[in-house]
Amino acid sequence: MRCAFFCLLMSLSAAAHAWPPHQALSPAAPSVRPVNDMALEAEPPAAGAPVSPEMEKKVRMFLDRFVDPDKTPAEQAALFAEEAEYYEQGVVGKNAIRRDVERYVKHWPHRNYQVSEISYINPDPMSKDRVFVAYTIDFEVANRTRTIRGKANYGAVINNLSDEPKVEAIKERVTRRKSGTSE
Repeated sequence: MRCAFFCLLMSLSAAAHAWPPHQALSPAAPSVRPVNDMALEAEPPAAGAPVSPEMEKKVRMFLDRFVDPDKTPAEQAALFAEEAEYYEQGVVGKNAIRRDVERYVKHWPHRNYQVSEISYINPDPMSKDRVFVAYTIDFEVANRTRTIRGKANYGAVINNLSDEPKVEAIKERVTRRKSGTSE
């Protein structure tokens, strides 16, 4: 059941654009391109029922906490469901996520992330507390010899927004990357 909503959203094909409803958060903001390879050339579906300002605020607060680089790997893993569709790794548990974050932190000890845009939020029609969100972050990561700056688009399914939000699924696509040497 978890995958049904996420798979539908992440695997949008040209024929599947009647559903789910698309909720643009800013009329002037450009749409984020879907992160699934099958949908890279597709536009988001047409606008549906608006997302409440309260839900938008909850999503924003969660995303700001989610991208905070000062969390420990265990704290980062705690923001995921017990099993989550994790980037290109498929469905994994929290221990695998924690280990992956530990490797990343070890490789990139200096990290900075900022949510620069929430492109749209699609509520799950079967749940009042679950959404698909597309967002963009600006990032900078560095180690002793190298610095990388850029932008990345994300698609995530977040459940339990009113209590303890958890990421059930997440995908990423780096859209801009500039590498340099650390000073």
